[in-house]
Amino acid sequence: LGNLSQIQQEVISFDGNRTDKNYMRLEELLTKQLLALDAVDPQGDERCKAARKQAVKLAQNILYYLDMKTD
Repeated sequence: LGNLSQIQQEVISFDGNRTDKNYMRLEELLTKQLLALDAVDPQGDERCKAARKQAVKLAQNILYYLDMKTD
């Protein structure tokens, strides 16, 4: 979640459009975070499963916010 918080701050301060290199970098970082979270196997641990779910939702929300800022 720490890495996502850093990306979230960058997205909040982002002021550009979808053709900016920084937009593409942020989108790629978020996509990589989602892929990394998909690879996490909680092995039945409910706390791990809940933390993963929370992180996935946060990453998706940040990505959605980035898209909304550039529409």
